[in-house]
Amino acid sequence: MREKSDINKILIEKLITHPSERPFRGFIRNFILGIFIGSFLIIIKAFTKRLGGDEILSYLFCGILISFFGWGAERLWYSLIAVMFKKPFSFYAYLTRLPLWWMAGGIGYTIGILFMLKADYIVINDIPIKNVFFFGSTIGITFRGLMQFRVIQLIKEN
Repeated sequence: MREKSDINKILIEKLITHPSERPFRGFIRNFILGIFIGSFLIIIKAFTKRLGGDEILSYLFCGILISFFGWGAERLWYSLIAVMFKKPFSFYAYLTRLPLWWMAGGIGYTIGILFMLKADYIVINDIPIKNVFFFGSTIGITFRGLMQFRVIQLIKEN
């Protein structure tokens, strides 16, 4: 009989090699998620201030970066941290993902905003930039948490 840790390692391996995690499908999935996150950012910004046409593209770009940085954080977690747990899908293991999701969202949003600021597509008044980082990290952690429902579905299939 296999040990629990072996079963969990096999499950992680199946999850990482699942067709939806392959580069092309993963790219498409995260691009669509990024458009959705960007649309969410546009809605939030539309309620808080006037929104110009260039800013719409900027927030879509930021949403895409948040999505891809989050995907990278997930892959990093699976590669380095998941193997340390006997139960990588337990509550405590999910707690170790939170800092990675938080950092990925903050970094993705901040890089997107600063890139678009440098390209003169957007004007921001959030100095110091930590407010931008914290906003992006909140968005990143929220959407990565929501994406875990997909992971749970894949686990139940196996």
